[in-house]
Amino acid sequence: MEVIFRKATLEDIDYILPLMYSAAEDLFEFSYSVSGKSVKDFLRYVLSKGKGYYGYQNQTVGIYNNEIVFSVTTYKGKDIIKETLDTLSLVLSFYDLKGIIIVFWRSIILSKIFVSPKKDSLYIGNLGTKVDFRSKGIATQAFDVIHKYAKENGIKRCELDVSLKNPKAEKLYTRLGYTIVKEYQYKGRNNIVGTKRMEKII
Repeated sequence: MEVIFRKATLEDIDYILPLMYSAAEDLFEFSYSVSGKSVKDFLRYVLSKGKGYYGYQNQTVGIYNNEIVFSVTTYKGKDIIKETLDTLSLVLSFYDLKGIIIVFWRSIILSKIFVSPKKDSLYIGNLGTKVDFRSKGIATQAFDVIHKYAKENGIKRCELDVSLKNPKAEKLYTRLGYTIVKEYQYKGRNNIVGTKRMEKII
């Protein structure tokens, strides 16, 4: 199955949203489903604005038979401050005061298991594949494209986080040459577990 990959556009957001959400449902619900606001409404809002972690400009889509079947988020580690500030500004404009406080507090909690990527890296996250197309090698093809982009742009490493409850994904990343650099335990509740930071030197 050969998939065509390209950068996302504004017109893609309705297809990206469910794929992105499926990549980390528990985390998204914990982080952004607050103050009567739906996490999917928030993701749609930030996707459409085209900035921050989840803006469409940071998304790549995979297309098979003219259908978007895959999406992934990537951004350069050197841009983490800008991406963070842009995301925070979107939080401020989307939620009421109570929601803002809750989202900020929960982001502080999650910062213990999601640390900033290195400045010389390309960070990869939110891999989502349409159900009928899973386990067909699409993610492997996507990583080939991502690694090629990193090399061509002088990026020294790729980084990602994998949930402790997702050994299947960890096995895939290991096969692709990623190694575990640190494990972060989460001792709270809310269906959240810890993560492993993995990286591959390009």
